[in-house]
Amino acid sequence: MSADARDHRVGMTIPVVGSILSEKRADFLKSITHERFEIAVHGYKHDDFSALDIGRLKEDISKAKETFEGYGFRPIGYRSPYLRPKDDLARLLSECGFAYSSSKTAISNRSGTSNRVILEKSDKIASEIYGPPVSDMKSISANPENGVLEIPVSLPDDEILIDRMGIDDQSKLESILTDIIGTSLRFNSFVVIQIHPERYSIFRNAMLSTADRIMREEEVHFITLGELSRGFRSPGPSSPASGKGKSVCITGDLDIMSLRDLLR
Repeated sequence: MSADARDHRVGMTIPVVGSILSEKRADFLKSITHERFEIAVHGYKHDDFSALDIGRLKEDISKAKETFEGYGFRPIGYRSPYLRPKDDLARLLSECGFAYSSSKTAISNRSGTSNRVILEKSDKIASEIYGPPVSDMKSISANPENGVLEIPVSLPDDEILIDRMGIDDQSKLESILTDIIGTSLRFNSFVVIQIHPERYSIFRNAMLSTADRIMREEEVHFITLGELSRGFRSPGPSSPASGKGKSVCITGDLDIMSLRDLLR
């Protein structure tokens, strides 16, 4: 993923669970991190935040931040495990110095898409997994809560398409990805796609082909979540906040790096 991000100029953000880090793993992640490939925080443990009380949630966030900083990272972004944030998440993230969160989900209008039936079916699956999506991405992105910018993930993601719906044909995945990006950018200035590292090899050709074509045909930039966050905070003439720039962020959560991590 890191090499593709650099070679194809496609920004990628990988939220990582803090408890799986070690000196060796941290060194590896640092070795593949560059301006097109960003590491964010995905909790200390991969627990359902919506089921945690505030005390445990604060402890998890603080421990995750300390762990990443202890290994030399300076992450500014956060994503809740399972994309299930708690109402107080923004306040707690602000207290820990995070600039953005990508912990909510969003679904765009499906009218006019070539894969409308598939996407409407995926929307039902998404609401069962992640709960109700964000209805107005623009108002959330334009009004940071407690100083923390919320950058919702557009659905469906790779888990829904590949694992739940059994779609692995590259041309079909590319067509669906084009629909997701196209409908999202029709109503908003950015879209966040989720492709987990463990499914990246299945999604890779479709994603890179889509990205290459869109960048050739339209004024769309594939950037990291960190870049998007900074663009909203310090808007330029072509930034997403100006209403003129269009951005796509590819993300993918890293929950485990070996089978031992399942026992943590």
